[in-house]
Amino acid sequence: MNAIRLLCVFLLSLPSFIVTKSQTAVYDFEYGSLYYRILSQSDSTIEVAGGNKSDNGTIVIPDQVTHGDTAYYVVSIADNAFKGHEYRSGISFGKHVKSIGKHAFAQIPSLYKVVIPDNIQSIGEGAFYYCSHLSSIHIGAGIDTIPKDAFWGSAVNDLVIGSNVSYIGECAFLGLSGKLKSISLPASVKHVGKNAFSHHMYVTSLDMGQVEELEEGAFDGLLSLAAIHLPASVKEINGNPFTLCGSTLRTVTVSPDNEHFYSPASCNAIISRETNYAVSCFVNTILPEGVLGIDRNAMKLGNAVRNMVLYLPSTIKVIKENEFPMYLDKIVIPDLRNWYNIAFYSNPLACAHRLFVGDEEVTEIEVPEDVTKIYSRCFEGMKNLKRVKFHSKITDIYFSAFYNCPNIIEVDCDWDVPPIVGGTTFSSSVYENATLKIPYGRTSYYKYKDYWSLFKTIEEKGLADEIRPVQTIGNSKPEMRGAEYNLNGQRVNRSVKGLIIYEGRKILRKFD
Repeated sequence: MNAIRLLCVFLLSLPSFIVTKSQTAVYDFEYGSLYYRILSQSDSTIEVAGGNKSDNGTIVIPDQVTHGDTAYYVVSIADNAFKGHEYRSGISFGKHVKSIGKHAFAQIPSLYKVVIPDNIQSIGEGAFYYCSHLSSIHIGAGIDTIPKDAFWGSAVNDLVIGSNVSYIGECAFLGLSGKLKSISLPASVKHVGKNAFSHHMYVTSLDMGQVEELEEGAFDGLLSLAAIHLPASVKEINGNPFTLCGSTLRTVTVSPDNEHFYSPASCNAIISRETNYAVSCFVNTILPEGVLGIDRNAMKLGNAVRNMVLYLPSTIKVIKENEFPMYLDKIVIPDLRNWYNIAFYSNPLACAHRLFVGDEEVTEIEVPEDVTKIYSRCFEGMKNLKRVKFHSKITDIYFSAFYNCPNIIEVDCDWDVPPIVGGTTFSSSVYENATLKIPYGRTSYYKYKDYWSLFKTIEEKGLADEIRPVQTIGNSKPEMRGAEYNLNGQRVNRSVKGLIIYEGRKILRKFD
């Protein structure tokens, strides 16, 4: 009993915060239809902690509220204050409000317009997250940073970004159903984050102002955009800012005053001066000589792109991970020899399936004598490849080098002892249907060697057309001069019968 009394005394001594079923936030008092929390008695400042979820119409944030003998200034909106209030159609901010908390007005589907006045200096992450009918957004001059997810999932048609905004965070204006026609960044904006303006499929005009840093997908999915101009101010691009902008975009230019990036005429790509890698590629990219690589997701154009031809220079050395268009038509290169030197993190042939040297399609490959290694994914996806010829100096064939090349009918090898290969070097259909041609007498070296043994058809080369039988009469031995050798290169005497090498020729000696 004493314990219960002590507990009751303790609870009565706690501050008189109030919690209601309709509002989970802790607050100090209620005024009108809103709940308030005291921030500072000495400064007479309070924040809006929330309101009744069943209320509708405009949320009115007053300048001041009197409680007891004190007139308090309303200076902020708390985190989650009005999150999920379904029936609110607008917001009116008092002149003393300086900040809006995280998710303060998130998930209000009936909210259609937001005007953030100049007195507001900060908004939290996701402040207006998934306000799915929010079509008009005006941001005042007091805001410097638009944080991550601030207006994620809006339906914005009318967007005004304040003149002092310098930083736009990840997914800040990612749209879902709006019909925004143009994006114009004020000169103050220096950084645009990942997917900041993603999925605004009706945008036809993009003005990047004097932006300096662009993150991957910053302007992702602008499907109606026909032209891009990269201003001289851009210093850093981290990933492709223009992913999934491929189907209508035909004109790509970079300011000649840009010290970090360039785009030659008709190139249709943005190239880093520092690395000589293409960071953004568009329809019918023609990369000039001197370009060394294609950067990660530079080719992420989307599957709306069809019949695209990718022209690669002889200088290309690296192709990083990319989501190539499914309907990429073909790859065109000036010289097949250089193809063996490319490090493929992903291979455009996996989508294009066809490789051309100039105007001629490659359907047969004879590996050059100076190539000793065939790197991973080198010819992966070549659907029209028919024959492959390997010379004896090749020491390594890495994984998936000829994977998904289902129409190979012949693999011709010159190794006496083949190098080790993996299960994905060739597709299962090749092991099943292609003929593996090998040097004479070496079947055992292939038939019991790792994945070479999967070939169902193995044919030894050279026997039928190079063996020349020597005529014999009765039990007499053929007349032969000079040294004789077996097929292993060992010298033998004239009593040995069978296939031997004599004066550089293979002959069959038999005794009747």
